[in-house]
Amino acid sequence: MKDKVIVFTHGIDIDGYGCAVLAKLAYSNPEIVYVGNNELDDLLLERWESGELSGYDKVYVTDHCPSESLCQKIDELPEYKELKVKLKVLDHHKDRIKGDYPFVTLEVENKYGAFCGTELFCKDLLEQGLLKLTPAIDDFVEFTRIYDVEWSNPEFEKADKLNNLALVLGREEYVECMTNKLLNNKMFTLSDEENNLIKRFLEEYNRKLKEYVSKVQVVDVDGVKAGYVVSEQLYKNNIIKELRNLPIANEIKFLMIRFTDSDSVSLRSVDSDFDVSAVAKVYGGGGHPFAASFKTANLPKELLELEQE
Repeated sequence: MKDKVIVFTHGIDIDGYGCAVLAKLAYSNPEIVYVGNNELDDLLLERWESGELSGYDKVYVTDHCPSESLCQKIDELPEYKELKVKLKVLDHHKDRIKGDYPFVTLEVENKYGAFCGTELFCKDLLEQGLLKLTPAIDDFVEFTRIYDVEWSNPEFEKADKLNNLALVLGREEYVECMTNKLLNNKMFTLSDEENNLIKRFLEEYNRKLKEYVSKVQVVDVDGVKAGYVVSEQLYKNNIIKELRNLPIANEIKFLMIRFTDSDSVSLRSVDSDFDVSAVAKVYGGGGHPFAASFKTANLPKELLELEQE
C-alpha cells in the first residue's frame, strides 16, 4: 500500500510489537513509533503541533489510546480537524476513555473472549482489504492475544514462546523476524535455532523468576488482600502464572508489581472475578479487568516503606 502511514503502538510487550508486524505486512514503508505507558499524549501533540503529522495519509494508534481530554480536543477543536480525519485508534483497555469518538474503536471482549491490540488491528486491516489472512498470520495473532489477555488458555505455553523470543531478540529484531516469517511461510512455526535460543534464555530466566516469586508478600490495599513484589518488567506475567499455583493464591485477590526498570506499577488479577482496572483507576491509572497499571509516584507510601524493612 502506497499511503504514507505512521503507527503509534505500545512499545513494551508483544501485543504492541504485533501491531508493528501487521503494519509492515499491510503497508510498504510505515513509520513505527513505540510508546511507553505515559507518553502517548505528549508524542501525538508534539508531532501534530510541529506539523509533522500533516505529511501522513493515516495516523494509527494501536494497543493504546489518547487520554479523554486529548480525545475531546481532537473531536471538538478546529485546529485538530485534519488530525481527526486521519486518526484511527484501536485499543482494548477497559476504562481508558468514557466518551464516544468517531476515530476511536475501543473493544474489550466479545462472546469468544478478550481482544488484544494486535487482533483489533488485524481485523481493521482485513476489513480495509489491506491484509490477506493466512494460517500463519492467524496463528501469530491468536498466540499474541493469548499471551496478552488469556493466561489460563491451554495454548499459553506456545504463546509464551513468542514473548520469550522477543526477550531474546529484542524489539526491533523480533518485529523483523516475525514480519519475514509471516511473509514467507504459510504456517506459523519457530525454527530449531529459535527454540534453542529460547531454551538457553529460560534457564537463567526461571532461576530469577523463582527468586521473585519467593519474595511476594501479602499486603492490604484499600481493604483488599493483595500480593506485592518488586521485579523487572519482563517477569510480570510469569510471576502471576506461578503464583496462581501456590497456596498464597487463596489469600489474595490480585498481584501488585513495582517495576525496577520503569516508573509504573503493574496489577494482575488472581481471582478471575476481581477487576484490577478499578484498583488502578484509584491510583490514576487504568487497563483491563485482568491487567492494569499506574505510575509509581502514586504507589501508597506504606508499600514503599515495606520494601525497606
